[in-house]
Amino acid sequence: MTETKTQPSRAKSIETSTTIVLFLFALVAWSTLSLVLDPGPIAKSENRYLATMPSYGADGGGLVEYVRGLEGYLDDHLAFRDFMISLHARVKVGWLGASPSEKLIVGKEGWFFVNDPTAVAQYRGIARFDAEQLETWRQVLEERRDWLAARGVAFILVLAPNKHQIYSEYMPDHLPRVGVEEQHAQLAKYLKEHSTVQVVDLMPVLLEAKQKERVYHKTDTHWNDVGAYLAYRQILAAVAVVLPQFADDRSPKYINSPETPLFSKSNQLYGLDVARDAIAKSRQVRVMDGYTDVVAAH
Repeated sequence: MTETKTQPSRAKSIETSTTIVLFLFALVAWSTLSLVLDPGPIAKSENRYLATMPSYGADGGGLVEYVRGLEGYLDDHLAFRDFMISLHARVKVGWLGASPSEKLIVGKEGWFFVNDPTAVAQYRGIARFDAEQLETWRQVLEERRDWLAARGVAFILVLAPNKHQIYSEYMPDHLPRVGVEEQHAQLAKYLKEHSTVQVVDLMPVLLEAKQKERVYHKTDTHWNDVGAYLAYRQILAAVAVVLPQFADDRSPKYINSPETPLFSKSNQLYGLDVARDAIAKSRQVRVMDGYTDVVAAH
């Protein structure tokens, strides 16, 4: 009897020991790969810069800051992290029909929308302006227009809709519209009836164009090239009213400003002062077309 009981117990002990050894081996191997493999400076699955190795000392902060920075670095450099994030998203969306992130709304037929509380409230008609707020908007906008006009600067207000408003038919049923007129339409209508501020409302042209072709990306929150071009045409037409030199489609994309004693274009690279640390860490340089692109990147 004793020998019969001992054999299963010994087998169970070997199984447990083997499991522990395999687990420890996998843990050590994964940790080693996380330290050896270089994922690069940017997380491809999230389109953001990864955390860098923190420094401990006078400039790097105290122990608490160092540990917090080290935790962020290890989280970002876990081996196969991009693959696992991508797999998790595919399983959640493709198999379960659920959102893999609190920032994402999975709509109908594979359409994605950003889960921004303000944008969702505007789409649903929950967020609305009262009469006092609309009048405040009118006064503020006219004051800004007049202030700029006194300095020779034209002012045009552009109202750009969210993707939720253009493709509302693909929003999920658990987020129904409860209001007829939301803030975008309220403001556009009020300014048209009570103000002389020049307004470019992009909602009508995008709603009309979507009947023929897609104007927003299906799995992105931004408009696509078609939507951007339509918006550009509307804005340029409004600009041409106050600045006739822009009425000609052959006008140049950029107008070079003259050099000044403070900035020499041939000797200075715009934005290098704020980008040099990132360049040193990532060992990459991104050259952009215009100044506004550089400003937006920082």
